[in-house]
Amino acid sequence: VEAATKLQAWWRGILCRRAVQIFAVRRKLLMVLRSMESAAIMIQSRMRGKLCRLLRLKMKEEQRNREMQKMRDYQQLRIRMAIRIQSWVRGVYAKLDLDRRRLHMSLELMTNKDLNNMSNSQTQPAAARQRNSMEPNRTARPTISGPASPNRGLPGRRATRRRGMT
Repeated sequence: VEAATKLQAWWRGILCRRAVQIFAVRRKLLMVLRSMESAAIMIQSRMRGKLCRLLRLKMKEEQRNREMQKMRDYQQLRIRMAIRIQSWVRGVYAKLDLDRRRLHMSLELMTNKDLNNMSNSQTQPAAARQRNSMEPNRTARPTISGPASPNRGLPGRRATRRRGMT
């Protein structure tokens, strides 16, 4: 009986030590599991932070690109407006120049006709001069009526008014 009790006690001791070892292994596994979870949380946190910083930089760059595009568009608009104004002014000056040239040409033609008439009257006999003076004047001379208007163009052309221009 005593041997059986000792044998049972020895066996219970082995089982208890094994159970304690199993609990110790379990506790170590739980500690490893907790440290792995905390490492995973740390990795996720760092990755989220990095992604947010990259997203913020991307958003800043997009905002900067939008602002630069607005500036380029505004600059292009200013250039187009300047070109339109320059074109309008050049048109006004061209029309004035055309009017001046027409006036100059008509005056030159009138002067040439007057010179021709004077030279013809000196070389024609008195009877022919008298006949010419009795005939009505068939060539109408252009009249000069003040400064040239910037809206005056070729005969028959209407002065057009551009949108936004006065």
